[in-house]
Amino acid sequence: MSEAPDQSGQRQRLGVALEARAGEVAQRVLRVGREQGRAYYGSAEPALAEAEEQTAWATSELATRVVGRRMATGQGATAGELESLSRMGSDVAEGRTLLADVATNYLAWLEVTTAVLREEAARLDTDPAVLERPRTRSG
Repeated sequence: MSEAPDQSGQRQRLGVALEARAGEVAQRVLRVGREQGRAYYGSAEPALAEAEEQTAWATSELATRVVGRRMATGQGATAGELESLSRMGSDVAEGRTLLADVATNYLAWLEVTTAVLREEAARLDTDPAVLERPRTRSG
């Protein structure tokens, strides 16, 4: 099932708007974590906690830019972006980060990204069907 031409243009505008707010999404993800009482990532060492928070911010910002670009242009993540996004999984596998922290960060990112998409869809007067496509299809 293909999109109507107007929906395709709306999806592109929505993707551009999301990509433009990638830094804000990352900040909001960190704020959600702090509101949940999480000091990134529960490390007793301030320098380590700061590094983990920076990694969480960078991952959230990059993931948001990739999703926005995919919506706007159809281009997925580059090899370098995929490598950066997979780094959190490597940190878990090597014992540098807890899986629970990565999962919690992902869920916060998903919640914030969905909220920002809804905000932008309302601002851009986007057909609700356009929001369903990113949730139900990767293509």
